[in-house]
Amino acid sequence: MNIENESPLVSINILSWNSKDKLGYVLNRVEKLSYKNIEIIVVDNDSIDGSPEMVEKEFPKVKLCRLKKNIGIAGWNEGFKIARGDYILVLDHDSFPDKNAIQWCIEKFKNNPKLGLAAFKIVNYYDNSIRQSEEYERYVNKETSVVGSFVKRFVGGGAFIRKKVVNITGGYSNPNIS
Repeated sequence: MNIENESPLVSINILSWNSKDKLGYVLNRVEKLSYKNIEIIVVDNDSIDGSPEMVEKEFPKVKLCRLKKNIGIAGWNEGFKIARGDYILVLDHDSFPDKNAIQWCIEKFKNNPKLGLAAFKIVNYYDNSIRQSEEYERYVNKETSVVGSFVKRFVGGGAFIRKKVVNITGGYSNPNIS
């Protein structure tokens, strides 16, 4: 699909491991997003708690990628491989995205053709603190931590990425990305 389209396809790439209850909640929440032209991908890191079976039974439209072993966050790359969207929303199994997050990102990306990735602030569910990747403070330009800023690290489970950036970079190359 052409990214100039009013409603480009967005692939939602969710990584999961032994998180049946949280994953079910996230999938229900994703289905209620205001943006509807989506495909949902769950990459399961060899769960033994019934997570994959729950996805197959309760969410038949979800593409399930079952890994034979837990490869950690490198599992997102498996989701990238099967994603068909012009953009990819990367989530953890316990992410609760704002209902308008995709629409907001698409507008920003359309208005900024050089924008390749937007990393979200990750809010702790329990205390509303902002989660930051290790040494985040060192890399972020605090005055312009929006379009035009460059960071070497970000919280990988909350990102919106232009698919062509994934194609160029090959995805998450460092398995230690947090």
